[in-house]
Amino acid sequence: MIAIICVCFNLPLVYSQCYWNRTPYSYYGSKTPYDATRGDFRDVPQLKGCKPESIWFMARHGARHPDQEDKNDMKDILDLKDDILDNYEDGRGDLCAQDIADLRAWTWNEKLDRAIYHLTPEGYRELLDFGDRFSVKFQSLLENLDVSLIRSTKEQRTIKSARAFIEGLKNIKKPIVVDDPISDDPIARLQANVQRRVGLDFELSPKNILSIYNLCRNYRSYSVLKRSPWCAVFSDDELMILEYVEDITHYYRNGYGHSTNILLGALGLKDLYQKFEKASKEGLKTLTGYFTHDTMLHMIYTAMGLYMDYPKISGLERVKHRQWRTSFLTPFAANFVAVLHRCESNNGFVHRVQFLVNEKELHLCGDRTCSLEEFRHKFQKFNNASSDFCNGDYL
Repeated sequence: MIAIICVCFNLPLVYSQCYWNRTPYSYYGSKTPYDATRGDFRDVPQLKGCKPESIWFMARHGARHPDQEDKNDMKDILDLKDDILDNYEDGRGDLCAQDIADLRAWTWNEKLDRAIYHLTPEGYRELLDFGDRFSVKFQSLLENLDVSLIRSTKEQRTIKSARAFIEGLKNIKKPIVVDDPISDDPIARLQANVQRRVGLDFELSPKNILSIYNLCRNYRSYSVLKRSPWCAVFSDDELMILEYVEDITHYYRNGYGHSTNILLGALGLKDLYQKFEKASKEGLKTLTGYFTHDTMLHMIYTAMGLYMDYPKISGLERVKHRQWRTSFLTPFAANFVAVLHRCESNNGFVHRVQFLVNEKELHLCGDRTCSLEEFRHKFQKFNNASSDFCNGDYL
C-alpha cells in the first residue's frame, strides 16, 4: 500500500515537468518574438485636444534566420538527437514520452541553409502588423503628410522590414517609399575601417570585430505560439539564466558597459531633435522612420539614460528584477517612437511630445507627455553629437 501511494504521489510531479503540456517560456533575449512582449498602439489612450503633427521612430528588423556561425553550431549539435533518443530507449534521462516523440519527429529546416541572416515570413508579418496598428493610431497624420522619410540599413532583413511596414499602412493618400539605404552609418563605417586595416580577403563579422576589440582591451590592463522540442532539455529557470547571460552581453557591448555607445546613440537622437525642431517651427506634417538593428536601439536608450540598473548588472549575481532586459527592450521588430502633437490651449495651441517603446507609453517627463520646453531640455544636448571620433584609428 505504501509503494502504491508513493507512485501515485510522484506521477503529477513528473507530469508537471513535461515541456509539451506547460505554457512555453517566451522570453529569449534578442531572439524574443515581438508578440511576446509588445503593447498595442490602439490601446494607448488619445491625448485630449491633441493631434499628431510629426512622428520619428527607429525600429529593429523582424525575426531573421541565424547567421552562419550560429547555424553551424546548431548543426554540430544535431548528432545529440540520436543519442538522446537512444538513451531514452535504454531507460536513461528524464524527458517525457511526448517530448521524446516530438524530438523524434523534429527535422532540420533546410531554409536555414539558404537564407543566412534573411528576414523570415514571421518577421515580415511582425512589421506588416506593426504598420497596420501604426496607421490605425496615427491615421489623421498619415492622411495629410507633407514629408516622409523611411530608410533602412543596407541588409536584406532591414530593407524587407521597411517594405513590410509600408505595406501594412492602410488608407494612405500619398505613396510612401523606402529611401536608399543608409550609407553613412557610423557602425558600418567602423566595420569597414577595421576591414581595410587588417587587409583580409574574407569579410569580418561584427562578432569577429568584437573579438578583436576584446583582445585589444583585455591585453591593455543569443514565434510565441511555436515550440521547439529542444527547449525540453531546459527548465524555465535555466532559460532565464541563459536570457540573463545575453542581457549581460548586450549591456556591456551595446549599453552602459562602454562610453562609446552613448556617443553612437546620440547620433540618432540628434536626428530626432532636429526633425521635431523643424516641424514645430514650420508646421510641417512629417513621418521619419529608420529600420535598423537591436544594437542601435540599445545605444539610443543608453544615450537617454534609460533602463539603467543600480547597482550595475553583472555576471557575479543574476538580478531577476532588472530594467535592462533585452527580451522586453529589443525583441524582433522592437521600436522606439516619438510623436510631436499639436494640442489646444487657452492661448491657441502648444506642442507636446509623446514617447512609446514597443507600442507602450514611455513617461519621460512625469506625465504622459513632455512639453516642447521639456523636450528641448532633454534632447538639445544631442544636437552637438558628431561621428568624428569614428574617423581616427579608434581600435
